[in-house]
Amino acid sequence: MQMDATSGESSSKAPNARSPYRPEIDGLRALAVVAVIVNHFNKDLLPSGYLGVDIFFVISGYVITSSLANHRSESFGDFFLGFYARRVKRMVPALVVFVLAMFLISSLFIPPESQHWTSTPICEQASHHSSDCPISIFSNNPQIILLRQ
Repeated sequence: MQMDATSGESSSKAPNARSPYRPEIDGLRALAVVAVIVNHFNKDLLPSGYLGVDIFFVISGYVITSSLANHRSESFGDFFLGFYARRVKRMVPALVVFVLAMFLISSLFIPPESQHWTSTPICEQASHHSSDCPISIFSNNPQIILLRQ
């Protein structure tokens, strides 16, 4: 056993235990994301940058599969719930921060007269169109027409 220098307690970790975190994989995912961003800004600069999406998903599949392989459970239910509990713990805090930040930013920078919150169907809002409801979404811009099938 190894002694912890700060608390004097023993640690059960081996001195050279390999951590499941692999920074090189995060680096590859970051390169894939950058390739997609560059492709969106200028397709001529990196014409195949969209392949970063595929690369990102392949790497993410590897990470998820290795994570699932390292977590043993006695039943499928425990395995399934444990997998999604780890995802929720990781993603929900960032989601909450993002939603609150967007709410604050939008309430500060979008004028109140532009904030139309309605549950009225779009066909009823477009009273200047026929009852067949091919509608123009933007009244002052070139018309975008939605056709009912």
